[in-house]
Amino acid sequence: MIFYAVLGTVVAFLLYVDVIYPFVIYPLKARWHKCGFVPRELSWPLGIPDTIAVFSRIKKDLHLQFLAAHDLSRSYKTSLRQTLGTWVVDTRDPENIKAVLSTKFNDFSLKDRGIRLRQVIGDGIFTQDGAPWKHSRDMLRPQFSREQISRVEVLSHHIDVLIREIKKSGGNVELQRLFHLMTMDTATQFLFGESIGSLEVSGDSKGIEITDPNTGDIVNTVDFVESYTFANRFAMKKILLNKWEFVVNLSNPSYERHMRRVHTVLDHYVQLALKATEKYDPEDDCEKGEYYFSHELAKLTRDPLCLRNQLFNILIAGRDTTAATLAYAFHYLTKNPAIYAKVREDVLTVFPNGDASLATFEDLRKAKYLQMVIKEVLRLAPVVPTNSRTAVRDTYLPRGGGPAGNLPVFVPKGTNVRYSAYVLHRDPDIYGADSYDFNPERWRPENKLPGSPMYSWGYIPFNGGPRICVGQQFALTEFALTMIKLVLEFERLEPADDFEPNLLDRTSLTAMVGGSGVRVKLS
Repeated sequence: MIFYAVLGTVVAFLLYVDVIYPFVIYPLKARWHKCGFVPRELSWPLGIPDTIAVFSRIKKDLHLQFLAAHDLSRSYKTSLRQTLGTWVVDTRDPENIKAVLSTKFNDFSLKDRGIRLRQVIGDGIFTQDGAPWKHSRDMLRPQFSREQISRVEVLSHHIDVLIREIKKSGGNVELQRLFHLMTMDTATQFLFGESIGSLEVSGDSKGIEITDPNTGDIVNTVDFVESYTFANRFAMKKILLNKWEFVVNLSNPSYERHMRRVHTVLDHYVQLALKATEKYDPEDDCEKGEYYFSHELAKLTRDPLCLRNQLFNILIAGRDTTAATLAYAFHYLTKNPAIYAKVREDVLTVFPNGDASLATFEDLRKAKYLQMVIKEVLRLAPVVPTNSRTAVRDTYLPRGGGPAGNLPVFVPKGTNVRYSAYVLHRDPDIYGADSYDFNPERWRPENKLPGSPMYSWGYIPFNGGPRICVGQQFALTEFALTMIKLVLEFERLEPADDFEPNLLDRTSLTAMVGGSGVRVKLS
């Protein structure tokens, strides 16, 4: 008897999710709100087969390529798609993305994505909504003022260490790993006032050594980088699983150990910041010493947990993104030696003596062709390849419904809207027949197509609207300075014997080059 009751409940649930909701309830609600029919993509039952396939492709570093090939093969740009028992609205229409991120900003929140991410990196600017997010934005935005991000000397030392490490290896290196170490050093230097020295760890040297006050364990640079990487990947799994996150066991000792290590290091620097600013007087703010991000935050809040969370949020956002973008840049340039030579020629016009040691923020903008290359890298390798928002009330997207796709699309309260900059930036309707090609010339001013979405919501490497990345100028500055110093130092860039020409994309909170990374020869 119980068996049949359970079976009946399961069948009823499957019928509701897979048939009644998408084919009866949703269309009726859409019609009531004067919205049009939207194509549906089924993955019976409950979207489970599609989700299993997603994890399989992620494991093989093939998910983003498949996503682009699949979505761009469809004649429609917006659809209703099934995933793990829920229905989401999936779109690559620039106008719909503009609505979600800007014109209808107040109709959407991070919600599900924010909840999963918050459980790992804490309650900070990249996991908050509403008033808490506005408070964080107002607190953090001044820390990324032009005055602060233009201090290129903070970055220059660590790029010099990177160059030294490349030369130590004879120029035959895997660049992505080195870029991740370098950006960890630049990020911690900017945030804490001192680098954790991950590029310089070797032999018996373990870099920083910080004692966990609760356990007495010592956490060093290697430990911190390992645990930080774990946290990044763990957060991505939780986001993908969404309401099924119980599959990832939070009580796992490995999770607790890694998070304890990360918190030990962050808490150490929080305490240093609190101590350094305990006599701070806002009425007498005339200090002109070295700039420390954590110290400036400590002047605004004395809450250690708030400080830790905000620092973790900024570190997650700032470290991997720049490292991955640099890795993608050198992958594309290795396959296009003529473009590398052109970048070097362009940079030499700004630094004719081949020395960028005294480069200023303004100098970085003078290399016009390099700026075009950076734009093109960010097109093909956007900082966050996939993203989503959750409707906080019944709302609609401006188009995509009806036979011609010119009617609004109904988005019920609680529904996720997913969009992918990775897919959007490869749309031939926006970027032409060569949308998959690495072609910096498309950004030359004389090639500009008036009214093209590629100059507005068809190009969102740092997202857009009120939640546009607060640190994008810092990232672009670090990207440009690293490129400049490397092309000045190394005249030739060639593929190593084990260079993988067929690009794979590894999916985490950010994308990165998959496979064996970026193996090159620099001389």
